[in-house]
Amino acid sequence: MNKKTVLLLAALGGSIPVWSQSLGPVAFNSAGGSAVVAGNTQEWSIGEMLLISTYTSANLVVTQGLLQPSASPNGIHDPLVLTSSQLQVYPNPTRDVLTLQTQFKEGEILSCSLTDMTGKAVLQQEISVGPGNDLKTLSLASMAAGNYVLHVSVAGKSGTTSENNFKVQKIQ
Repeated sequence: MNKKTVLLLAALGGSIPVWSQSLGPVAFNSAGGSAVVAGNTQEWSIGEMLLISTYTSANLVVTQGLLQPSASPNGIHDPLVLTSSQLQVYPNPTRDVLTLQTQFKEGEILSCSLTDMTGKAVLQQEISVGPGNDLKTLSLASMAAGNYVLHVSVAGKSGTTSENNFKVQKIQ
């Protein structure tokens, strides 16, 4: 090759973009959908990722990373937090009785759920509290000694929910 051809190829080679393969997950979906089966929403896509990880058993196949849903509601909400000025829970640790001290502008209904460390609900109760400073109690006398989580929520009149969780220790 002569000098001009080499210079021309070098000049063209410097301005031609170069692509390389990517090993990142890429999906080529041509269709998909969803259905509610036995109360559970099942979503699927037609098309496969280039890199997939599939786990199978006798009657179940799970493929990770296939479907990323669009911006549709997923049922997750961000509740407001019940502050310490609205709700205090004491004494902690406790032997028999847990006191809930509330401070609300209006009367409210507290939904209380006490769960053990395995997630089993051991007490569920709705408590009506008045406006201003109010004291209510939950009896833990029948509970075994151990650690529990008390979840308290208040459904506001405007449709908002305020809630908080408290670690409670029951002692003998």
